[in-house]
Amino acid sequence: MMNHPEISGILCEQDRDLLSYLNDLQVQEFSFPKDHCRIELSFRRNPYFRNEVLVKVYDQTSMGYKACQSPAIQWLREHEGERGSCRVDLRGHCFSDWLLGPSVPCSCKIARIICEDLWLNPLHYYPAQVGMCSRNRGRDR
Repeated sequence: MMNHPEISGILCEQDRDLLSYLNDLQVQEFSFPKDHCRIELSFRRNPYFRNEVLVKVYDQTSMGYKACQSPAIQWLREHEGERGSCRVDLRGHCFSDWLLGPSVPCSCKIARIICEDLWLNPLHYYPAQVGMCSRNRGRDR
């Protein structure tokens, strides 16, 4: 996520630190009873919240994505009530805002990027140096 050009533009230092605890990202698309996608973010133990998994669900309509479910984050005491306290983006929103609720104007855009780009093309945004290490290991064999 940190290497995607559109998502990286809304990440502040705190978001980057939070994402360093992300273990897994899963996207499921359903078409019954209506089209929607489920984004599941799995985190290892972190200094921000107790949740191991955060799930966001979006209805998919002809107009795009519409948020219909957001997680209830169980903040650790020192971060309780935090809501995107950091910001670089001109619109005043950051990735942690997206995690907290559907009312963030860029919420649907982030869902679209995750479902239609990151999930389908993860290697495009994988750090180059990690990919190079994998290729070098292959040469040593």
